[in-house]
Amino acid sequence: MSAQQFVKVGTSALIFNAKNPDEFLIGWRISKSHGTKYTLTLEITSDSWQLPGGHLDVGEEVADGAVREATEETGLNVKALGEIECTNDIFKNEDPVKHYTTHHVACEMIEADAVPRVTEPDKCAEWRWVTREGLEKRQMNGEKLFLPLENLLKKTAGTNKLRNPRVSSEEA
Repeated sequence: MSAQQFVKVGTSALIFNAKNPDEFLIGWRISKSHGTKYTLTLEITSDSWQLPGGHLDVGEEVADGAVREATEETGLNVKALGEIECTNDIFKNEDPVKHYTTHHVACEMIEADAVPRVTEPDKCAEWRWVTREGLEKRQMNGEKLFLPLENLLKKTAGTNKLRNPRVSSEEA
């Protein structure tokens, strides 16, 4: 890493399905901004599953950034429930290497019947509800996860952190 490079701060929204506390929203990433890999033919591929998210703005609280990104990318109105994890995401296959710390924030939908929309078709092709087990199955079947989501899955293994915390605390 050169002296001019800095670690950047990202935020993601783990939006829980209002109708099923075990499901959260993932999107099929098609953006070429980063998290891409170059094939031998120099074709850029970026297809991977991701959470809604992006860069934290200067002066912005982490939870506010997650809510902003969720609304911008999905059209959903969400409320932050709190940060659930932070991942250290180093994109080693990029030139130059990119390094992020990503703050993952649990969010709930304000309107239970709302439907996510693709509002940035140049970045995301579709949104889907998935359980942790469903996401792990996709990964085992060779579907790629965007690095922050892959690291979140690893870091939360054996926990209930990818389940709606409101429901989990009510059951306790």
